Amino acid sequence: MLAQQLVNGVALGSIYALVALGFTMVYGLLFFINLPHGEIMMVGTFLALLFLVSGLHPALALVVAMLVTGVLGVLIERVVYRRLRYARRLAPLLSALGVVLVFQNGVMLLVGPEEKAFPSVFGSAVLTLGDVRVPPTIVVTIAVAVTLMVLLHLFSTRTTIGIAIRGTSQDMEAAQLVGINVNTIVMITFCIGSALAAA
Repeated sequence: MLAQQLVNGVALGSIYALVALGFTMVYGLLFFINLPHGEIMMVGTFLALLFLVSGLHPALALVVAMLVTGVLGVLIERVVYRRLRYARRLAPLLSALGVVLVFQNGVMLLVGPEEKAFPSVFGSAVLTLGDVRVPPTIVVTIAVAVTLMVLLHLFSTRTTIGIAIRGTSQDMEAAQLVGINVNTIVMITFCIGSALAAA
């Protein structure tokens, strides 16, 4: 029983890790809490469901949902946060609460308040290891989460943009002085964080 709960906990922790990575990327760069992050996750979930019901392959549905929510994150940054970047902390917080309310009520108006179920896309075969039952959804969840975390690590340590994001998060003014376009870096960070929320 303990082993079963451990497997379930690792799967759930993988989801939380992806959400936390996107959330902390924005916080680490701008030092304010991106409250609509949960709503972006909700939009990504509904988009993935829409694409799956439309007959898209699960991997393609995931990628398209990540791309759309990445663009959504960029739009939120451009429309809501950019002008408030150097404002007092209360202004971005109140704006973020406004975005949360818009998304919550907008999605509820579009899809309704009732629960929606995802179709079974990975089959019903269950891997049994002793007393531990591992459904395919758990295997896919952990595999996708680990893959995305490794890719994010490689991106942030091996690419010019990733290093620029890390440099900007340490000192935004110094980053501007060495020629880093801070607006572009913030935009890319919101895009990546939102895409991770969708995943």
